[in-house]
Amino acid sequence: MSDYLLLIEKYFGPHLRHLEQAWSEGALAKPHFALIASYSDRLERRLRYIEPLGQTQAIVDEIGDKDPNILDKRLMNALAEIRTLSHLHQQGFTGLQKVMSFADIVGEHGGQRYAFQVTRITTPVSDEISRLNRKAKQSPRTGSPCGELEAIYHNYEKPLLNFFRPSIKSKNQTFQKWSQTDVSRCIVVVTSDENLQDSMVVRHIACRQIRKAIKSLHDKTKLHFEELWWLPDLECGARFVVDPQQEEVHCFVGWRDREDPFTDPDCSDYREVDLGSPMPAYL
Repeated sequence: MSDYLLLIEKYFGPHLRHLEQAWSEGALAKPHFALIASYSDRLERRLRYIEPLGQTQAIVDEIGDKDPNILDKRLMNALAEIRTLSHLHQQGFTGLQKVMSFADIVGEHGGQRYAFQVTRITTPVSDEISRLNRKAKQSPRTGSPCGELEAIYHNYEKPLLNFFRPSIKSKNQTFQKWSQTDVSRCIVVVTSDENLQDSMVVRHIACRQIRKAIKSLHDKTKLHFEELWWLPDLECGARFVVDPQQEEVHCFVGWRDREDPFTDPDCSDYREVDLGSPMPAYL
């Protein structure tokens, strides 16, 4: 590992070497850790950005498993928490802390306390498309983000609902155990899927399906969170705010594609979008 990747070596070096050895010996089924190598420079900058917060070691300490497949999964969970911590720092949250019980991170913004449950989805959307194609008798999904709007919706609408829904349901159950009433509860879903990174139309479909997953969950059970944030790797992502009075979910997006989010960390320009429209209004 390069000498300039000092914080990656400090926090992840032993874990990476253990996983690399397991992969070479055939003991690791699917090496998600390879994602680190694809953006190691960005991860190093992110680690430097949050280093003054003093919470990275607490995140890494939670990994602690030598079984390579479990370690690989926990390593990706740790990266999701680091991504979230970096975003919260950019958003001006203070008092950020890694915690262990019923939440992953807590912090404060504008006098309001927040608790965050963080999850990373590592299974690509293409896997869900392939699964649905195996069941379909006609009109297979190509997975293309281009073409006629109807075709793009056919490719992504149902796969994206299935992609996000399990994580939302799982974290809602976790927050059910949270007893503090003065804290705003927020689910954070981190993704690295390239199909969700590039296409504005696919992002809009994803936001529609996240809202649908939240509303369908609300129809079946009680919601135990007030907000949900979707954080792709680079952008400010999307925030979903539950309005219990109107039984509505509002969506605010902050798509600002930047190769280096740390030279221009302002992610405050979220704007509400109309998810009732099949196309985002800003296209």
